[in-house]
Amino acid sequence: GTPNKKVRKMGETANGDAWHATLAPGHRVQSRDNFRATVRYVGRVDGATPEEGWIGIEWDAEGRGKHNGTAKGKQYFECADGYGSFVRAETMLVEPTSFKDAFVKKYASEDAASAEEKMKFRDAGRKKAAFYVELVGKDKEVKRMAKTTGLEEVTLPHALISHAGDTEWIKENATGITSLALDDNLFCDWEAVAQMTCQLPNLTTLTLNGNRLMPLLKTPSPDLFLNAFPCLKKLALNSTGANLEQIGLIKSYLVHLTDLHIASNKIASIGNGGANFFEGWPSLQLLDLSDNALSSWEEVLELAAFPRLQRLILSSNRLPSISFPADRPGILPELRLLAVANNKLADWASMEALSSLPALGELRVQGNAICETMGTTALRQMLVARLPALVLVNGGEVRARDRMEAEKFYVRYRLTHAEGKTAEELSLSDALFAKLVEKHGVGPVRAATTGGGGGSMLTVTLKSMAAESSHKKEVTRRLPGSMSVAAVKRMCKQLFGLEVAQQALFAKPKDEPDVWNAEAMTEDLKPIAHYVTWEEGDIVMQEINEEMAADEAADKAEAEAAEERKRAAMMAAQQEEVDAAKQAVLRAAAGAQET
Repeated sequence: GTPNKKVRKMGETANGDAWHATLAPGHRVQSRDNFRATVRYVGRVDGATPEEGWIGIEWDAEGRGKHNGTAKGKQYFECADGYGSFVRAETMLVEPTSFKDAFVKKYASEDAASAEEKMKFRDAGRKKAAFYVELVGKDKEVKRMAKTTGLEEVTLPHALISHAGDTEWIKENATGITSLALDDNLFCDWEAVAQMTCQLPNLTTLTLNGNRLMPLLKTPSPDLFLNAFPCLKKLALNSTGANLEQIGLIKSYLVHLTDLHIASNKIASIGNGGANFFEGWPSLQLLDLSDNALSSWEEVLELAAFPRLQRLILSSNRLPSISFPADRPGILPELRLLAVANNKLADWASMEALSSLPALGELRVQGNAICETMGTTALRQMLVARLPALVLVNGGEVRARDRMEAEKFYVRYRLTHAEGKTAEELSLSDALFAKLVEKHGVGPVRAATTGGGGGSMLTVTLKSMAAESSHKKEVTRRLPGSMSVAAVKRMCKQLFGLEVAQQALFAKPKDEPDVWNAEAMTEDLKPIAHYVTWEEGDIVMQEINEEMAADEAADKAEAEAAEERKRAAMMAAQQEEVDAAKQAVLRAAAGAQET
């Protein structure tokens, strides 16, 4: 079906050719209504009108298509049902652009310079503004172009970029780029990426999320790739189809790589099972494998090949358990962050296994079955007691007071679930229990209630320090840990008569005498268990100082206004392009042909 001719890179046309004459299977395209797809077929469709010149595409979005690659009973390409369409490129698809042209349009065109005059800056990343010029007018075009060599952080998302373009121009005018974000563009292969990055010798961070790259079949030639990534340290390939096996084919060109993001790529296994698969890999420190299809911890253990790995993100996979073999001590000795949220972890044994990670300081486990069975608060307490290096659990800070309360809770919990065993018998089988009993004792610790954030009950004494109600008697209640801060405020209104909007709540343990050491309960929608990590304590209500509240509100409003101005500035340069695209859609709607 595909015409027999030499295929050029998409968008690179010979004189007189329309851009879509270069389309070939594997190319990435975008429709005029902003849906992206992959070309699967180019050629004739029998029985269509006309029969020649059709592009068979597989949409990224489910339901955007009409079939599975079949037309009038004939299969032209294969895809899942509801993902396939045949379209006329000239009426349905948007012409792609080059990196050079998109770069000039955003950062070096007359429109961009005019926007600089209006905005005073153009944001190209989280860290700093990327452009600091106020030059306008054609007479300053040369100076304006020269400024691009100083750009360090460049972001060009959703810019329809499919290829490098004028490489000599890039080499001369964009060599200062160290961080480049090209999310959701139309790159379809590594060669097109390398042709661009070869001209960016200082590039340390490259983000290609959302660009569906065709799989490499072999290690690419050093003729192009040898100088493609000489300084690259951070590479993001989320939703690109890339996996570790693919990265392995270009590993020799990524010698400085430390951070690799390959989330949302349907990865079900690590590597290809070969004994020497990770030989010659760069020394990774961060690996993001979230939102994939990993279903066995045995696969994860293959990552022991990266002894310097410090951050491992495995959230939203299908992992049922965690375990480390006794005959392989020292796996991932430098791992500081482990994210296993939203998996299928269901037993405490998996949590105990984390003791094999001596440097583990941050853990994310929310969204697993064990959170429901044990309760969020109880699980947090047990983890903090069990893992001495933890400083953050599910985003919450672990303070010295939290650790002390967690250790006491661990003793109570183990006694409550001892199944008739005495403290002495538990000490023989649980070294941590024995150590904590020696430290805190057993007698003063009363039996624990099971459950956590959702099901645990907390003994809370509500007190008022507001001027009009400080004389009122404090009230002790048993409250579920899942109760929101807002609900406690409504309760305080009933007890002490202070309007909810005027309340500020603070939490402290029962044995903390100084109310000024209490923790502010600042987020109304959070459960009280987020702030109350002990079984008994006080919640103190204070009246918000109106003058202070007004100052805080003014500061907040000013910060929000500044952020809004920043967002508006970032959008201004792209607004003209958006308006033009809308007009193009309206013009093309009547003539669009799709089957």
